[in-house]
Amino acid sequence: ARLLKMELQGQGAKHKVFVDTDNLTDLTRLFTVVSNEVDMLVVVGTSSVLTRKWCLGEITTARVNNVPTVILGLADFELPNHCCLDTHLGLVNTSDLANYGISIEDLKDTINWLETVKCFPLEDFSLSALQSIVDELKGVKPALSPVADSTDSTDSDCLILSDPSNTEAMATAYILAAMTSRQIMHTQQTLPRVVVKEEKLPAITVKHGASGAISCLLVCTRLCFHSKQMADWLLQAYSLDCRVLPIVSSEDFELPSVNMGHSLSLNSTDVTLYLTILQSLFLEITLPFLPQKSSEDDLKWKAHRILQRLEDGDVPDLATRCLYIRSTFTSDRAVGLEAMGPEHEEMTEVVF
Repeated sequence: ARLLKMELQGQGAKHKVFVDTDNLTDLTRLFTVVSNEVDMLVVVGTSSVLTRKWCLGEITTARVNNVPTVILGLADFELPNHCCLDTHLGLVNTSDLANYGISIEDLKDTINWLETVKCFPLEDFSLSALQSIVDELKGVKPALSPVADSTDSTDSDCLILSDPSNTEAMATAYILAAMTSRQIMHTQQTLPRVVVKEEKLPAITVKHGASGAISCLLVCTRLCFHSKQMADWLLQAYSLDCRVLPIVSSEDFELPSVNMGHSLSLNSTDVTLYLTILQSLFLEITLPFLPQKSSEDDLKWKAHRILQRLEDGDVPDLATRCLYIRSTFTSDRAVGLEAMGPEHEEMTEVVF
């Protein structure tokens, strides 16, 4: 949703776009805004969107008030079966919606109505595919050649790595790239760039940072380290002496167990090195960046903190990190990981 808002607000935007975490602090106004101030409602179709009472309430309000509605259908989105609506809605706490005159029957009618709503499928996420959908939503004629996801990373010394099989992770990577780029675009630094699936990390860049090393921002999401692509990138980053800064980007992120190496198609030497790399990444406090739970202003501040960490020069390269692990820690040593939400900070001990 955050990335979609940013894309819709790009060049040529004719309308304001809002995400309720940015604009609505008073939930009592939520349905009034949808019925009276919204020209189009875009439903980001995830596996859980129709289990969230306020989302169901917004969609129902749009239906009742004839607000044009479309669905951005992600890979895990599907409408509940007709025969299972009672069971589905039984899992949703709908009592609060009754206070706004929205009944169970209204919600059933809404879910059935969604079958008639236009859906833009986005099953295999890419920035170019999202931009094509955004152009259609904005009424902009698509370019003859669609925008391609760049695979030339020689123009940047700050690369962003995220699990390419995870749509939320990829969206977070592009949001992070945009927000950090805005803060340094008027400087002499090169802009951060998202690395795409099957791309190899560069051995040489046009311009290096102050430390003389390529920096990688690592978007950490649930099960991301089980990804063969992520393993390949981190092994490449090790061989290239890259500096890697992990960014926690989902509340359910946790470090994998030492046994997860068996699930990857790596030789025994690479598995051992990969597990050492993972352990070395969490030697210090980890910075959070959670677009799903944060306002735009909060994310700007977090992007600023991330850039500061890189600019302070206290992020060692992976080879140095791993050398420290080999000389100091054993594989069952506990490390600290900061798991910060948008409202508070807390320390969680993670046993590796």
